[in-house]
Amino acid sequence: MAYVEDQWATWAVFILPYVEQENMFKQWDLKKRYHVQPVAAREKNVSLFVCPSRRSPSSSLSNGNDSRTAPTFAQIPGSVSDYAANSGTDIYNFDGVIVRSRAAKSPNTYTAGVTYNPVVADPNAVITTQESFQSVRQFRDITDGTSSTIAFGEKHLQSSKTLGSEGSVFNGDYQTVSARYGGWTGTLNPATGKYTNEYNIAADKDDAYNATFRYGSWHSGVCNFSFVDGSVKSINNSISVLTFRRLCVPDDGELPGDY
Repeated sequence: MAYVEDQWATWAVFILPYVEQENMFKQWDLKKRYHVQPVAAREKNVSLFVCPSRRSPSSSLSNGNDSRTAPTFAQIPGSVSDYAANSGTDIYNFDGVIVRSRAAKSPNTYTAGVTYNPVVADPNAVITTQESFQSVRQFRDITDGTSSTIAFGEKHLQSSKTLGSEGSVFNGDYQTVSARYGGWTGTLNPATGKYTNEYNIAADKDDAYNATFRYGSWHSGVCNFSFVDGSVKSINNSISVLTFRRLCVPDDGELPGDY
């Protein structure tokens, strides 16, 4: 599950017990918003969440995208990460491995007419229903094979950006902080051979095209990914967007072949 709800916990919170951070996890109240969690729960950078070639585990906390006007919150800093979950081909398609709680594949999102939470304008709103904690992906859903499906990867961050400006990886409000995409949207332009929007691996750390949606690293020529089977692979930045899409969608029956 990528995140519970907008402003609630993300996958980065859920996996804490499995990366030797159980004490940190116990300080979270998953029924409450990110913004009202204890400082100790929000503000510890986890060394496994950061890439040593980009920044150190002791680097500063988030400094952007963690405020809110309705309900009102000031900027609330939190832990950062250089890695993002594979949430599919585009931000609201929900066709990846790690997607929003209860989200069905596009064009459906939440069940129409069902109210799951109390009034969200209340800063102290608490999730009271079990539905918000239900994951919509199981291992049995990875029909293309766990060794052929990406789970996490290095998220593209331009070198010109202040580290942490993307927001906290613990905050589910801005999906592109904790998730990335591989594929395309729109139509194919015969003249260029490209779709309206393409989410392939960023060519380099200064690549500005769809920067907040794409995977990419500060390594030379490659980007690192972990797959559902637990393996880690370096993928060449020049991989075709078609092949990369096949690695990001777990159940379309289209295997990536050699890459």
